[in-house]
Amino acid sequence: MPVLIKYATVVLITLFILLFVVRPLLKRVTRETMAIEEIQRRLPQVLTAGGAELSESAASADKDSIDRLKKTVRENPQQVAMVLKNWIKEK
Repeated sequence: MPVLIKYATVVLITLFILLFVVRPLLKRVTRETMAIEEIQRRLPQVLTAGGAELSESAASADKDSIDRLKKTVRENPQQVAMVLKNWIKEK
């Protein structure tokens, strides 16, 4: 009987760690990874379109993109900094 309690305790602790520690960490990492990919995909487009003359519809679409990019930067400043540092290192 004590051996059964010992193993049940180990199983319960393992489940607790998986559910309340590992699972939230994995969600956060995947969400941050998606945010970094989004920033890497959008930032060059926004930077290159910044100095160009744009039509009315393109300007509104770019404004929406810029607003979403600003929101992403506000929500994930550390990831944006990492992306920019990586770009600087590449050049």
